[in-house]
Amino acid sequence: MGKNIISGYALLYGSLYDMGGYSERIAAGALNGVSFSECRFLFNHDINYLLGSVKAGTLTLKADSRGLWYRCELPDTAIGNEIATLVSRGDLNQASWGFSLSASKGKEWSADGTILTIKQVKKLFDCSVVTFPAN
Repeated sequence: MGKNIISGYALLYGSLYDMGGYSERIAAGALNGVSFSECRFLFNHDINYLLGSVKAGTLTLKADSRGLWYRCELPDTAIGNEIATLVSRGDLNQASWGFSLSASKGKEWSADGTILTIKQVKKLFDCSVVTFPAN
């Protein structure tokens, strides 16, 4: 049986995301210096649905000029095969990411308090294929 691989962007720099009550955007360079070595690829940010990891070589992450790109080799497991089917049908077609911010310079609010700009990420926990992404 062939390998099931999914890839795409977990985030795009500069895009405004509706967070309910305010909008958020990720500044270009927000991932500079961030280690991806402990990052996992999950379904809906749920640690019970592990699909890949950088450490195991089944997840590749790259911060490029557009945003955070991922490539995950899905496992030959029930959840891996289900995700592959949902992605190939187009039912599941979005991604997200879990992170923490640098305390001193991680974020900046617009003067009117409607836009939060993420300026520096401290740690990347996960990338996830998701049903409903925040950003």
